Amino acid sequence: MKTCEECGQHCCRSVMVEIDKPETKEEWDEIRWKVSHKNVNVVLDNDDDWCVEFLTDCEHLGEGGQCDIYDRRPQICREHEPETCVINGEGNYYQIILKTIEDVEEYLLNNPDALNNNVQTDI
Repeated sequence: MKTCEECGQHCCRSVMVEIDKPETKEEWDEIRWKVSHKNVNVVLDNDDDWCVEFLTDCEHLGEGGQCDIYDRRPQICREHEPETCVINGEGNYYQIILKTIEDVEEYLLNNPDALNNNVQTDI
């Protein structure tokens, strides 16, 4: 059985928020803006979900990696199983990870179908 120590408490060190799949020039420009912020990535996970990942430690993560409010932690923490953690799973946990504007531009250059040119834009 996998443990939280094996991944470095990743779920306690980041917040993932699902977003719509970017398709238009405006949506990709918003991705560029998001990754321009410190400790923010945009990822496509192995479930084909696009997410914004905020790399930030939980306020209750102790110096040794333990939860300082373990007995009253949120329900989502209680239900999280280390063996189903994206970090402890098999294979890569992200299909795509965009950390910088340059990552976004390179991705779009190498994946021209990512920008749906059939969608109307207000440029």
